[in-house]
Amino acid sequence: MKIQFIGIGGIGISALAKWALQMGHEVSGINDSESPATLDELRAKGVKIELGTDAELLDEAADLYVYSSAWRQRAPKLLDRASSTAKAKSYFEALGDFAKDKKVIAVSGTHGKTTTTAMLHKVLKEHGFSHNTIVGSKLAEEGSNFVPADKDTDWLLVEACEYKRHFLNFYPQLLVITNIDEDHLDYYKDLEDIKSAFRELGGQIQEDGMLVVDLKDPLVSEVYGDLQREKIDWSSFEDDLPKLYVPGEHNRKNAAAAMAAAAAVLDTDFDAQKAKDALQDFKGTWRRFETIKVTDRGVRIVSDYAHHPREIKATLSAAREILEDRRKLVAIFEPHTYTRFLKLAEDFASAFEDADEVLALPVYAAREKAVEGIDEKFIADKINTVSKNARPAKNANDALIKALANTQNGDMVVLLNAGVLHDDAQEIINTMVDKK
Repeated sequence: MKIQFIGIGGIGISALAKWALQMGHEVSGINDSESPATLDELRAKGVKIELGTDAELLDEAADLYVYSSAWRQRAPKLLDRASSTAKAKSYFEALGDFAKDKKVIAVSGTHGKTTTTAMLHKVLKEHGFSHNTIVGSKLAEEGSNFVPADKDTDWLLVEACEYKRHFLNFYPQLLVITNIDEDHLDYYKDLEDIKSAFRELGGQIQEDGMLVVDLKDPLVSEVYGDLQREKIDWSSFEDDLPKLYVPGEHNRKNAAAAMAAAAAVLDTDFDAQKAKDALQDFKGTWRRFETIKVTDRGVRIVSDYAHHPREIKATLSAAREILEDRRKLVAIFEPHTYTRFLKLAEDFASAFEDADEVLALPVYAAREKAVEGIDEKFIADKINTVSKNARPAKNANDALIKALANTQNGDMVVLLNAGVLHDDAQEIINTMVDKK
């Protein structure tokens, strides 16, 4: 099959393109800009990638167009043209189709999906369990968001996103739920709506399948308490974890979920010591508490994908956990979408209490239109209603200058973002940081 991927630079869709290549399909792609982190590996595999958003870039000879949903806003004419052919599917629709004949291990939840998926991959790999893996980041060891099986297998390990009910494209053999929280309120009406989506996903588990959840979590138990599937309580694994390389209570919970899921999949082949060895050696993933620079003065700059109040609180708590006493912790915060910040503003205001200082950047709008008056000063003022430690910054360069101005050896600067701050900072720090 000849498949053209529209928005092929995206972290999820690029992984699917690699899987399509592995399955023998002819793959090409379109992206609006260069994205070396995802495109270089595809080009190395011989994939032709056109840059732009013009509708003329559509390959009319393709049998299937797979598109990133973000391109509805980025290139509406191109998407309209693709859709008019009746050969177009969204990334999650196509991924669901590809996975239909597979035994799917789906990892979902509002927070921790990526890390838990990556941890589970490492534990299964340590056991020699053959599986394909698709994850919404890059695994530290493999340096890729897609890891092919080492031999023929029916098993697929995949990160399943709850946004717009995308995860309902899967019918898992094993479903792992990390947690359920209020998020994506540009789509979901409220928490009840979110719970209904997770409940529906539970109903799609195969009849002989299993559910791995924290039964001590009241919200999770409310959603899945009546589900007629075998359940494994991952909270019971928390007391048997090794010391982890990645810090934070949230990562200990992720590790417990990964260990429980591995035990469920492997059954009698599960070796607790092998699982502990794999988890202890787990080094994290791209943009999840990733150290992107240590300055000449010994200031560590970390980038993290945290963009929800609960994630921010967990990340800063983890940073504080590994900092020596009296060392300074500075957060640079790029809000991700106006809707999320405004609907969760009170939670955001109290999320930064572990930071000594917060630099608030303008909102990364993503799929939304700008909202007048919601600028970096508004963000800082809102945080200061509780945390009292924020000031505005115009852009990444301004924020880094301010953040590093009063730092010294052993201090840490954490970038909290799911937008462009990570890439902007990468470009800046190599030319600016070592001069400070």
